[in-house]
Amino acid sequence: FAIFDRDIQGYVLEQHPYVYAWTRGPVLYGFHVLLEWASFAFLHAAICFFVPWYSFEVTSPEASGQSFGFQSTMLVVYCAVIVVTNQKLAFYTAHWNWAWHLFFWGSISMVFIAIL
Repeated sequence: FAIFDRDIQGYVLEQHPYVYAWTRGPVLYGFHVLLEWASFAFLHAAICFFVPWYSFEVTSPEASGQSFGFQSTMLVVYCAVIVVTNQKLAFYTAHWNWAWHLFFWGSISMVFIAIL
């Protein structure tokens, strides 16, 4: 996806190679960035855990009170991971074009089609 997400043209980078020199220092990869990434990882893990947990705890699929089982639970966990991952990709995308839409929505739809 990154090949379509360009904020600086290639010829500008060739003329001014120092543009990305500041990314190698502690500005972008300091302790604050580590804490931010760890916080987001904890949030995403909580979403991928609590969405399936609450979806099966609140409702019971059968009259006897038994749940569907391990495979159904893992299917809901997998769908939660797919949605969270694609949502994160959507938030980090700077430029949306037709190819991005094709791969983004196509990958989500293909997962749910494959589940059926």
